[in-house]
Amino acid sequence: MTTEKGIGGLQIGLPVSLFLLLLLLLIAVTLYLKHKWTKRMQTTDVGEKTQK
Repeated sequence: MTTEKGIGGLQIGLPVSLFLLLLLLLIAVTLYLKHKWTKRMQTTDVGEKTQK
């Protein structure tokens, strides 16, 4: 048997946990893209310096 408090806690806890999971995923994707972009810019800079 579940109590009203248990159901209310689930109704609040589920959206909060989904929001935190989405936030974590967003941070992970942002850091990955930043790392990839930085690596690409370093490769581009090296390529331009060797061509000059």
